Amino acid sequence: MAQKNVLDKLMIKPLIFILGVLSFLFSSSAIVSNQSFLVCLKSDVSPLVINRSNELISVDLEELNIFIQNEEILNLEEWIPGATEIDKDGDIYLNRIYRVFVQEERSNEIPMLIDKLDRMSFIKYAEPEYVRKLHYTTNDPLSELQCTLSSIKTDKAWDFWDIENGEIPDGRNV
Repeated sequence: MAQKNVLDKLMIKPLIFILGVLSFLFSSSAIVSNQSFLVCLKSDVSPLVINRSNELISVDLEELNIFIQNEEILNLEEWIPGATEIDKDGDIYLNRIYRVFVQEERSNEIPMLIDKLDRMSFIKYAEPEYVRKLHYTTNDPLSELQCTLSSIKTDKAWDFWDIENGEIPDGRNV
């Protein structure tokens, strides 16, 4: 019996390794934006006041203004316009997350820009922005007439459906 347990343990490690390699090989690669990335302020920092004059952008944090000017940032916008103080997850406030835009030719510099921002004392995190694409749409011809569905963005939920055997869900399966 003890010999069988030893054999089982010896087989588990290679099996876990093989499953890990297979999941890596067959996983879809994430698409990262080549023009933007996200930055989040710490919870004790007030949301930014963004000013635009001509083609210049400025904010009410001097260190961030210097970064914007030195790094030739094209634009800075709220990630979720309209987010408030009550929109949070732990100490991550959605009204303190911003999308930073750079010229497409500078896409290879985004990791360096993220690293620079991560080192600033008032930044909680900076990270690449992942591009999500629509995979499925509803087959309900009247869905556009239902204002509640679009206001709560139910169309986005179709992409999160766990479709087995390639079947697209319909009203009976939802």
